[in-house]
Amino acid sequence: MGRLCQHCGMDSETEDVCSRCGKALDAEDAEGTASSAKQADGGSSPRQVLPPWVVYAGFVLLLGGVVVVGSLVLVAEAQAPPPQPTAWQRRPSETRELIVQVPTSWQFFTCGSAGSFERVVIKTGKFTAVTIDGSQVMGTMGDVSSAAARAGAEALGDLPLKKRAEGRLHETLCAVEKEKDPHYQEAGEMRACTFAGMPAAYSEYTTTRRVGAFTVKLKGRRLTCPAGDYSYDVRAVCPEKQWDEFEPIATRILAGVTRGGGDG
Repeated sequence: MGRLCQHCGMDSETEDVCSRCGKALDAEDAEGTASSAKQADGGSSPRQVLPPWVVYAGFVLLLGGVVVVGSLVLVAEAQAPPPQPTAWQRRPSETRELIVQVPTSWQFFTCGSAGSFERVVIKTGKFTAVTIDGSQVMGTMGDVSSAAARAGAEALGDLPLKKRAEGRLHETLCAVEKEKDPHYQEAGEMRACTFAGMPAAYSEYTTTRRVGAFTVKLKGRRLTCPAGDYSYDVRAVCPEKQWDEFEPIATRILAGVTRGGGDG
């Protein structure tokens, strides 16, 4: 059988020189010409199949991109500035132990059981909130701190904050918080203040929270107040980037808390 001539396209009866046009035949060119002729006649080349690892890698990259984009959206939402209050109202806690001044545009939640515990949450956004937790258990801890402080006062006279009941309880709850949250870190010395007209201590702190594939750094103020039957653990916290906008609002909320008489 002859070969297809790459020059004239006819079948040659000889193998080295085309019997039709007399030109030299080349095996490689002949095969290329034959392939071209086949495709011209409607033939198709085999479809290339991607290796499984290429498909898997592409899927992983696509999924990772979706996660990153989604996380960035959530982080942006979580770090949005708190809305500035346009009006305020006074709301009682569930047990009516406290009366709280609340921005009307923020969420307000309270629960509790008289003589046992109470909780107040004033919130806007994912991480921006003021929380007030009072409990009989912390009240017992406050009694112990008060007893130790009284003993120290009798022996030493006027006591520094660390030796007073509010300071002792504040440091105890700091150790508890660090046990629960390894990212919790206080900045500077604790300072004296009042809460609902009662002696208290507070510190500023930082911590982090996960949002999708990222972390958001939070800044807050932790306040401790031993108050007889109840003792209070109070937090005001927001994303660190928004602290300057949030801090005046939180200060007004905390300064506006008064005792309510416990009629709940």
